[in-house]
Amino acid sequence: MNLNRPFISASRAQTLRKKWQSNNQWDKYTEGRDLPSSYKYVAVHTKSHQWLSSLPNVHDRPSGCIVEISWMLFDDEENCIESKQYLLKPHSYDEINRMATRESHGIATELANKHGSDANSVLSEFTTILKNLPQDGFVIAHGMKRENAIFEYSLNSEQLVVWKAAPKCDTYEDSLVKYLPADVKKKNTKHLQNMKFGLHISKLHGFIGGDQEISIDVYIASVCVQMTWDIFSYYKLHASDAELRWQQYKPRPKHMLPSSEGARLRAKRMKYGL
Repeated sequence: MNLNRPFISASRAQTLRKKWQSNNQWDKYTEGRDLPSSYKYVAVHTKSHQWLSSLPNVHDRPSGCIVEISWMLFDDEENCIESKQYLLKPHSYDEINRMATRESHGIATELANKHGSDANSVLSEFTTILKNLPQDGFVIAHGMKRENAIFEYSLNSEQLVVWKAAPKCDTYEDSLVKYLPADVKKKNTKHLQNMKFGLHISKLHGFIGGDQEISIDVYIASVCVQMTWDIFSYYKLHASDAELRWQQYKPRPKHMLPSSEGARLRAKRMKYGL
């Protein structure tokens, strides 16, 4: 299949991106700006130049380079002390995949070239922020395995050391589903039993009572960051820090794998508290 074939009409992602641009603009990188000095949580979301890397449950595909990055910083009392959204000029690639433009974020190469900031400068600013993150805090993302792969592909060696050292939380982690409201789990039992990975960010945001008006704009990085923070804030009320902490490698012993469909469903009911 040719993922770079021409398209006739604008997609939903492109339409919503154009609508977003009519009322918003990306932050511009300012060299030497004063960075916040006291925060505990960093919620982050990226959009990539590759289409397949936009799928949170596809972890072994090309990760791609960051096209758009948004983050929000929160202090210990969960007050937002900074919100940023940057468009990055193309780096380590020439063209944004057309399917990524059409299906993931609505950003074309021309737009990134025209309005983007220098990628290395923005990513250096982000990792400088991570250096001051306390070890009892978190970098929070929805689909951390995807974000981790994209950052590993986009950061230089010095930046990557900082990223790898930062404590992380993944709101996509399905082990946290058990903390959803009982009425939500009861109403969506079949869906939860049949899901292969975690919940899509907009669906999960709705399950925890999030604003449905923003959930339609999943093509915008800053919207995804806000939903990620809302989901984390909910889980933080119920889960321990150990449960919230993301582990990059946690293979499950073979003897714990369900041996039949019935056993698989029973295991999921127990895991999710259904």
